[in-house]
Amino acid sequence: MIIHMLAKIQNRKMSRKYILICIFLLPLQACHFSVGVLGRVFDKETGQPIALAMVNLLNGQDMENTNSDGFFEVFSQSRPSQDAQILVSKDGYKPFQLKIVRTGDQTTYVIESELISVKYDQPIYLDPKDRNTFIIGTSIDKWSTDFRTGDTLSIYLVREDIKGEVEKIRKQVENSK
Repeated sequence: MIIHMLAKIQNRKMSRKYILICIFLLPLQACHFSVGVLGRVFDKETGQPIALAMVNLLNGQDMENTNSDGFFEVFSQSRPSQDAQILVSKDGYKPFQLKIVRTGDQTTYVIESELISVKYDQPIYLDPKDRNTFIIGTSIDKWSTDFRTGDTLSIYLVREDIKGEVEKIRKQVENSK
């Protein structure tokens, strides 16, 4: 009987302890931290700033357009464990997506990249005498992937011209024969 009563008292103490821990941790769950990114968007080919590119931080929580000099500044509220994620888009350009992961003093950048396959209209024969060796297509990146870090984040968008990219690769292959 005494052991049973001691067990009940111990269980109450433990459950009170867990309830108190939960009460103290509850505000952290609701806490929001401010995330801000300052940057500039450029045309990769010309190096010129791109005006009116859409910059989206944290999946739509904050969206801003770049100004006439390509600058942007986005701020949003996030949870402590949420990494900053930036999506930059502009008509005529491949989109750019970057995830910024902060772990202590270390920052890691994860770029969205995806290859798409494109077929040539006609096969390219590396050796005109050998019809058994040929190329029927190539892969190109669906996303812009070039950026630089520093005081501001510099993002370089690539013009979206699949036919032009494929033609350029085809010419490089033909010239390397």
